[in-house]
Amino acid sequence: MAERNEIHSGPITGSVVVAGSGNTINAKLRVELERKAPSAADAADIRAEFAELRKILEQLQTPEQGKTPRALDDAAEGLAKPQASKAEVGCARYRALDYAGKVTNLGNEAVKLAPHIHKLAEWLGTEWSSLLT
Repeated sequence: MAERNEIHSGPITGSVVVAGSGNTINAKLRVELERKAPSAADAADIRAEFAELRKILEQLQTPEQGKTPRALDDAAEGLAKPQASKAEVGCARYRALDYAGKVTNLGNEAVKLAPHIHKLAEWLGTEWSSLLT
């Protein structure tokens, strides 16, 4: 008979737990972002996050080098509006990240990009959560 192990833990919300030995799992997690109206401070923070994201993306040597700045300019225009256009910003940011994804050695830069992408995706809302994958 196999030895029985017991594990006692706290809350595991947002985790995948597999019990047993030698088990495999194929899981798909769904993330739902909280909807709340952005404050003026949030808008300023988003502009700062975008500026950091832009700085990193513009340094990348991509096969489509000229397209990245144009996509970032489109996103900046959307953010500059009094009521920032999330659709415009989201589309433009998606394009810029798509161009960056064509870099074969993205490794370290991806680590730098991740927190900025996450914060912008939260601001954009659930319809843009695909940017997190």
